Amino acid sequence: MPGANKSDIKLDMRSDSLCLSAPRGEDAEYSTCFMLSHEVEPEKTEARYENGLLRIFSPIKGWRKTK
Repeated sequence: MPGANKSDIKLDMRSDSLCLSAPRGEDAEYSTCFMLSHEVEPEKTEARYENGLLRIFSPIKGWRKTK
């Protein structure tokens, strides 16, 4: 999302989808929605925005790490 300010990014995370939007400059806007293939836990979602790259981490519901 190059050109977007971190404070302007809106992330709507749901258990089966996510939507993103952010203004980019004065005449453009990022806007997208995705359906997820697995149900996630939206309340545990973490997002990081660095150097124009937005990374979203959300655990899959019911998934447990194995050793």
